[in-house]
Amino acid sequence: GIMSSTIAVVANNAIVKNLSFKTELLPISGGLMGIVPLFVAIVFLACLIIADGRVPSWSWLFLIPAIITQFVFVIGIGFFLSTLNVFVRDVSTALPNLLMLVLFFSPIFYALSAFPHALQMVSIFNPFYIMTEMYRQPLLYNQLPSIWSIIYLWVFAIIIFALGLKFFRRAKPYFDSRL
Repeated sequence: GIMSSTIAVVANNAIVKNLSFKTELLPISGGLMGIVPLFVAIVFLACLIIADGRVPSWSWLFLIPAIITQFVFVIGIGFFLSTLNVFVRDVSTALPNLLMLVLFFSPIFYALSAFPHALQMVSIFNPFYIMTEMYRQPLLYNQLPSIWSIIYLWVFAIIIFALGLKFFRRAKPYFDSRL
């Protein structure tokens, strides 16, 4: 979703240049493109969990607000990156590598306790880690994530979305000359 959102404006430069069009819709649609693979992955994971003999619980319903939060966050990042990509085309080239670094610097594939204590304290504020826990807790442990992490991530996602949208709108008048 982040990658699709990043290239959305540059990939649709003919629309941006030639039509009176709400260009804000391009990063939003790009960010929402990640929803199909996400749903397929969640259904596949749910099937594996059920095949393992575990029973789905009411906590799985929490995935709905987790998905909404994730896409508000992804679209906010997409606004920033799609704007930067108009002016610096290497953003889309470097992004897969940057996302891989974020993945490995976030305690997603390994336990938080594997980090040194100082990095553990930093990691608990990492939005990518908190987002992962918003999926992991209901699906794997049949419990809800902590309320502070939910509030933190919602506030963080809304701030990123608002700042990204503002950044996008401020740079939008210069898109025609750069595309």
